[in-house]
Amino acid sequence: MNNKIKIGLIFGGMSPEHEISIISAKSVYEHLDKEKYKVYSYYIDKNGFWSEVKSPEKLEERKSNPAPFIAFKGVSPFIEVVDIFFPVLHGPYGEDGTVQGIFESLKIPFVGTGVVGAAVTMDKVLTKKILEADGIPVADYLILWKNNDILEEPQRIKDSVYEALKFPVFVKPSSSGSSIGITKVKEPAALPSAIKKAFEYSEKILIEESIEGAREIEVSVFSDKSGIRVSIPGEVIPFNEFYDYEDKYELGKTKFEIPAKLPEKLVKKIQKTAHDSFKILELYGMSRVDFLLDKDNNFYVNEVNAIPGFTSISMYPRLWKESGIGYSELLDLLIQSGLQRYE
Repeated sequence: MNNKIKIGLIFGGMSPEHEISIISAKSVYEHLDKEKYKVYSYYIDKNGFWSEVKSPEKLEERKSNPAPFIAFKGVSPFIEVVDIFFPVLHGPYGEDGTVQGIFESLKIPFVGTGVVGAAVTMDKVLTKKILEADGIPVADYLILWKNNDILEEPQRIKDSVYEALKFPVFVKPSSSGSSIGITKVKEPAALPSAIKKAFEYSEKILIEESIEGAREIEVSVFSDKSGIRVSIPGEVIPFNEFYDYEDKYELGKTKFEIPAKLPEKLVKKIQKTAHDSFKILELYGMSRVDFLLDKDNNFYVNEVNAIPGFTSISMYPRLWKESGIGYSELLDLLIQSGLQRYE
């Protein structure tokens, strides 16, 4: 076919989730129908330099020398090479609106949400505040800023958390994904070290009340110009105490229940909340909405991911597969959604 759509697959990046991005990109590359698409692979190294490589599987086979985006092949020739970009970037400097801003300012089609949705969902605090304001349930939380010298006042922080929240709590960087920098804290004495760890990844952190015995429920969302679609819910059953980085990417012992065993009425409520959250946060194209479900079937939005994982075990494509849309078909839909962006 001479009329193949030219895809610019972008991956890597300066985020702590650099390696996860590469794994996701390998999976996307594998499932893109080469009869329909000509794929150009653009790797961003940890210093933010772009280069064209043969594929995500062959980073060592560079087709260009690393260069900043503006200098990379010259802006105009670079733009004209592809019809649409497909960012498979996780975390800061990729999932947070920075790369999306480049494309939006140049009116280049790309897959996924725009600047506003990406920036807001990358920030867990902003996500919670916006959802709360619209009546979407979230777990109780406190916010800490690094510039408050709070590490010099461990007792005050312990007292503040103890007064506001019930232990155990989760301490999370506000702008990080893949469970990087997250600690479950069972007693006040362990708070300072958890706070210090979280501040390694973000200037602002979240201390969130744990919902004991909570089930982890996830829903995939897709949109194009015709509207928003929501997948069936799935349940993540962690091997570790919670679904942390080791559990997600190293041990491989997490179990998944797809579809989640939930009453039909509850499924409808969760799906509606996922749909509403997607709309409230001004997302487009794709996202994964994660819920916590307590023993009384009360649910809370935990996180919303603008560029969910696309690895072989990732819930975003798996939930769509069980909802009747296979991986390659899902990629087709996402690409068409991106091409509609400026219509």
